[in-house]
Amino acid sequence: MHITILTYGSRGDIQLFMALGVELMRSAHTVRMAVPGLFKDFIIAQEPEFAALSRQN
Repeated sequence: MHITILTYGSRGDIQLFMALGVELMRSAHTVRMAVPGLFKDFIIAQEPEFAALSRQN
């Protein structure tokens, strides 16, 4: 199953959902994390796909 997790907030907010994504990947799911671009390196280090969210003012 392909799953996209979309979250916005601080690293602490993102990290909780990253733990969920890692467990889903262990169960053979494909995970994409849609988070602010600031966290790109953190997400890629855990090996899910990365999608950047941007703020529009």
